[in-house]
Amino acid sequence: MNREIVLGDLWGIQEGVWVQLWSGTVGAFLAAGVAVFVLAWSNRHQQKLMDRQITEQRREAALSRESAATAGLVDAANGFLIAADSGRDEIQAQVLAFRSASFRWQMELDDLNLVIDLIGWANVFSSIATGKHTENLQFGESERSKEWAGELTGAIATVFAFSLSWYRMPDEREDAIKTLKESRKKIEKRIADLSPASQ
Repeated sequence: MNREIVLGDLWGIQEGVWVQLWSGTVGAFLAAGVAVFVLAWSNRHQQKLMDRQITEQRREAALSRESAATAGLVDAANGFLIAADSGRDEIQAQVLAFRSASFRWQMELDDLNLVIDLIGWANVFSSIATGKHTENLQFGESERSKEWAGELTGAIATVFAFSLSWYRMPDEREDAIKTLKESRKKIEKRIADLSPASQ
């Protein structure tokens, strides 16, 4: 039983046409397979690039928000210079502005130790500004008033320097917080010495 299939007998199509038809069909399937592979590879590659780009954009946005929070903190600290010459209500408003800026920075950094220390700085600024204001009310621009002003300027400069160093040394932030806390303690001691009760 020798059965041969003669392609020329099927539907009246010649054998050479069948060969071309099947080679075209097989070629089309292979081309489609290659196209699907290239498309899948290209999509994976594009997804990786997009993921990197999104990660970089998130990092830059977080850095921008952190920078804005830091600028708000420094601005609130500087506001004590004007508040000290204006009055107790302005000083209290500045305390709220500084605490608000501290919390905003903490929300960006998620560092509770830092915000606790910065709230301590709000109290330092408030004490110095109130001392300067009280001295000005009682005695005008006296030597003691100038000492209060010097302490206030020094305290603001300390927080400003800390804020700048925060970005320049990310690996040493714990040490920077420790130094900030120690600086605050020293200033608090000097404030106690300047206060009328210590005289």
